[in-house]
Amino acid sequence: SPLRGRLWRQRGEDVRPKTFPDVIITCPPAPALRTLIVAAGTPGSVMVDLTESVAVTPGHIGHGQGCSNGRKTSKKSRTRRGKRGKRRRNKRTRNNKTPPPFLPPEAEDGNIEYKLKLVNPTLYRFEHLATQLKWRLQEGRGEALYQIGVEDNGLLVGLTEADMKASLKTLKRMAEKVGADITLLREREVDYDLDRTTRKIAEVLVRKVPDDQQFLDLRVAVLGNVDSGKSTLLGVLTQGELDNGRGRARLNLFRHLHEIQTGRTSSISFEILGFNSKGEVVNYSESRTAEEICESSSKMITFIDLAGHHKYLKTTVFGLTSYCPDFAMLVVSANTGIVGTTREHLGLAMALKVPIFIVVSKVDLCSRGTVERTVRQLERVLKQPGCNKVPMVVSNPDDAVTAAQQFTQSSCVTPIFTLSSVSGDSLDLLKVFLNILPPLSNSKEQEELMQQLTEFQVDEIYSVPDVGTVVGGTLYSLRMAKEMVHVMSGEKAANQLHTTAVARRTCEMAADVPGALTESVRLLIQVLVSFRYECEVKAQEEFFCQQLQPRNHSGECFESPELVYATKWKKEGERLVVGPTGEGRFLRLKVGSIQRNRSACRVLRAGQAATLALGNFDRSLLRKGMVMVSPKMNPTICCQFEAAIVLLFHAKTFRRGSQVTIHVGNVRQTATVECLHGKNELRTGERAVVGFHFIKHPEYLRLGAKLLFREGVTKGIGHVTRLFPPSQNHQKP
Repeated sequence: SPLRGRLWRQRGEDVRPKTFPDVIITCPPAPALRTLIVAAGTPGSVMVDLTESVAVTPGHIGHGQGCSNGRKTSKKSRTRRGKRGKRRRNKRTRNNKTPPPFLPPEAEDGNIEYKLKLVNPTLYRFEHLATQLKWRLQEGRGEALYQIGVEDNGLLVGLTEADMKASLKTLKRMAEKVGADITLLREREVDYDLDRTTRKIAEVLVRKVPDDQQFLDLRVAVLGNVDSGKSTLLGVLTQGELDNGRGRARLNLFRHLHEIQTGRTSSISFEILGFNSKGEVVNYSESRTAEEICESSSKMITFIDLAGHHKYLKTTVFGLTSYCPDFAMLVVSANTGIVGTTREHLGLAMALKVPIFIVVSKVDLCSRGTVERTVRQLERVLKQPGCNKVPMVVSNPDDAVTAAQQFTQSSCVTPIFTLSSVSGDSLDLLKVFLNILPPLSNSKEQEELMQQLTEFQVDEIYSVPDVGTVVGGTLYSLRMAKEMVHVMSGEKAANQLHTTAVARRTCEMAADVPGALTESVRLLIQVLVSFRYECEVKAQEEFFCQQLQPRNHSGECFESPELVYATKWKKEGERLVVGPTGEGRFLRLKVGSIQRNRSACRVLRAGQAATLALGNFDRSLLRKGMVMVSPKMNPTICCQFEAAIVLLFHAKTFRRGSQVTIHVGNVRQTATVECLHGKNELRTGERAVVGFHFIKHPEYLRLGAKLLFREGVTKGIGHVTRLFPPSQNHQKP
């Protein structure tokens, strides 16, 4: 893919930077990802290995990598033939120096910061650095990555041992200032020689210490064929004990008796794995309850264990569409390879655009040759047209760090782990990967969701003794708070606190300056910051945000300054509406307590999963697929809708009258094909705008929502383009 970058080239003693508009990147596969930059048609060009920080000459690149123009060199660097026809190379002079390697230039946004050195900063400089660290932590939702010894343009200069030690000490002081911890991920020596001294660059992870249960939460869906070792692997990770080879580690994950008897998962279960601010694993081996894990963790990985048998495919699809996982972990057994539903699960995750990494399990049962054969089989599948992935086999901790960084930056990179849940081989590499794995969404995307009205998806329904009806699901937008805030004298704060983002950031900086504020005002600011009351004044200009706005029956957006400019908190006892029912109505209810990861929670934000207690609300009135929204939202429901689809596979032809099962978020219902715009029928691989009609009851859908439909071997994907409320008649072509 084209990339704008800078390349250093060498002409004798003169080393000058030159900018090229097009740079070709080639990513050779296993054993490790090596990103090489080649300037097309440049004499004396130098290829830079971004991963290993080593300059590579074009002669070191194998045949078929790069392009023909990129392999051209100057006459001086070309090989020559002697009198006897043998090839010989020109000798390099001692005065020639290897050009310095570099990383991509530092971005203003994001959680990655380059620092050349942090040696003895002044007080004013230190305050500026601490404020900058706050910004990076906010961009990374509690995590930041610092590259020490790197200039802002990405040049890898490196530091001496004394300067590196002083810089890390300063970074630790900065982290303590903002309430965070640092973890040294790796150090690397810079291979080019400036003054014949050893220079190093360091990669440091800065993680916020959790306060008020606001830890970073990532959801990982676990996919794979039946008997591939999914539940056993999760049991080993979350319980902290290796398996005995007969499935002991997976017993705590099963929910039904027949699952224990057969050893096959048939329902959706959740398990958590925590990491503290220092990167140490927090699981049930050291903590007795989930509440203790949440209190000790700065980062939480929520595993969604899905069924692998084809009989429970609809449950697996529901888990992928409803719970909105950030990543997917595909587990493949080393002794069987790609069999059963493995390809189907891989295709579902790719269709929903969920990033995938692969774990090859049960390596203790196979020889080394069998494991390598399974890995090669995976590489062939990943490289096929339609996948176009770059497999990366992780074999050491350094590869795990690189894989975690490249995994979110490039959608084509697919890490592959080979491990055993019995012997524990390479299990630590997977933990290192999960510890460093950054979130996909940044703070700006979170703020956009926070500006929307409350929308909670109902995925599970329970009846708990002495509590009543409890619903579980995911908060799609805005926030919900359990209790009000008490300030100073104990009087209740105002029901709605409005502040702009500029004022909030000003208060955060002013609260750190001694003597700038009175004690009472500082206390009020600390309460506001700790509970993170945010009110962003932002125009709804982007198309995606416009599609998420509530609409009336005529399809027009609501114009309410109070709703657009104010981010309101949903507190304990506030009333919402839930629906739609079979008749298309929404019922009022009262939200009680909130729990997240099986522990009481004060604040629930957009994208987080939780359970809500509804008291004595009649459970028979609830069903999966409902939503809980604000009464002011006036939600629009529909029985008919249109979607732009791609037919992935069909045995014959897809035409009017066909019935398929529609999956849109937490909605799962059979629908009939009403019409195909511009076509009479569809075949495999064709696209069209199709009108669907739900056969049972209306549903709540959003414009632009991802859609997946299936029926037997028929499969297709798409997105919702138009909604038809019950008051409107669908005009068939």
